Amino acid sequence: MSGYGLQYWDWCIGNGLFGAIAGVAFLTGLRVIRTVEQFGVVLLAILLANVFGLATGTIIGSLILHRMSFDEAILGWFLPSLVTNVLLDILIVPLLLLPLRRLVLTLETRVILVVTFLLAACTLGTTAILISRTSDTLVNIMGGTVNDPLVAEATLDQLRWAGFVAVIILLAGTMTSVFIVKRLTSPVSQLCDVAKTIGSGNFKTEEIRPVANRKDELGELARTLEHMVENLKVYMQELQTATSVRERIESELRVATEIQMSMLPRVFPPFPDCKEIDIFAMMKPAREVGGDLYDFFFVKPDHLCFVIGDVCGKGVPAALFMAITKALLKTAGMAGLPPDEMLGQTNNILNPENDSSMFATVFCAILNTRTGEITFANGGHPPPLCGNAVGGFEYIKVQTGFVIGPLPDIAFTCQKMALKAGDTIFLYTDGVTEATTINNELYSEERLHRDLYKFKDTDAEGMVTGINREIDTFVGDAPQADDITMLAIRFTGHPDVA
Repeated sequence: MSGYGLQYWDWCIGNGLFGAIAGVAFLTGLRVIRTVEQFGVVLLAILLANVFGLATGTIIGSLILHRMSFDEAILGWFLPSLVTNVLLDILIVPLLLLPLRRLVLTLETRVILVVTFLLAACTLGTTAILISRTSDTLVNIMGGTVNDPLVAEATLDQLRWAGFVAVIILLAGTMTSVFIVKRLTSPVSQLCDVAKTIGSGNFKTEEIRPVANRKDELGELARTLEHMVENLKVYMQELQTATSVRERIESELRVATEIQMSMLPRVFPPFPDCKEIDIFAMMKPAREVGGDLYDFFFVKPDHLCFVIGDVCGKGVPAALFMAITKALLKTAGMAGLPPDEMLGQTNNILNPENDSSMFATVFCAILNTRTGEITFANGGHPPPLCGNAVGGFEYIKVQTGFVIGPLPDIAFTCQKMALKAGDTIFLYTDGVTEATTINNELYSEERLHRDLYKFKDTDAEGMVTGINREIDTFVGDAPQADDITMLAIRFTGHPDVA
């Protein structure tokens, strides 16, 4: 980097010390320059390296080897080399640090780079202007036409001292700008540090309190940040409280799910000693708990009562109404009432205290396991399907009836039909036929009727699980909108009945 002495070995040795000083600076923690202080250390290292290196070269090369006078050595070698070296280093070293990824372009380093380059450009420009406006004698000296060596040497000495003073002014201006830039950008750096701290979850803003006391835009930004942090603290506290409440509710809902599922028959086959029937059922709630119900129980040794129902709505209210309805229906059935009276009694018990006007659709039936005769009543529930492996399935013609719960003294009608050996009755809730795709296409009664034929040769479990797979395939990724409940009962016939 020497402007003069690279042709001599001693100057090379002296200037080579620049690398050593700069290397020491980096090894002591300046491997990456991010702040204006670190940039100032680099500039100081440039000055010290050149002064030390050029002084060594001057002493060895000029004073000792060439026997020059001290003034000649300083003015002829030291000052010109120092001026050219420092100017070139200040301009070139930062540009070399950028591709080496040693200088990070932060706000501070960007500002100090611009200031440094402007100062260097001003110094060079000022020198050029001074030279352009020198006297004819100076021009003749620079052109080598002056015969008086004393005049030429004196004028050159003045130029050298002027260049030296210009470099000193450049360095002083640069170092002063370091402190000014640091003072200007320090609040921004503090705001950045606090923002990083907030991002890590630590909502402390004491570090920017001095910045918030400023009257300028940075002070307003700091006060806004403090206000945002205070609001964030309140939000986090509310979120923590809401999360705790939600976790508690989710835990309670999990328990409620277990309780509700335990109320429904889940062990299959439920009556292993009864060879006349094959039963399987499932209920898949749309939420943690659902409003669908099913049940089956013997009211007499050879009379099986089975019910399926759907409470309006979903979630906890529907689940509570479902539990009460199921218990009332079983109580009425175990008392020996026929299906129509089971529905009527349950309705009259539910209605007086049904302030929310909730209701349920229920299909209730009693199967004589010896003869296959079914007595049933319907309370607004979708009609079941009945069929076998030979003829397929058809919807049973049932009277619609009225839902139970909202009105008192509703009359329900009993109907009868007979099952032959091998017949299966398939009951479901509207969550089956109203299962919806993302394009709002319904599974529908027609598709259920068609798909049941695929599983006509399977047992009750294969029929229910098969339809469930068909529904899952049909809806795809669409969320489940309603509870899905299915109950299949196959009558195999009594061995004593021909």
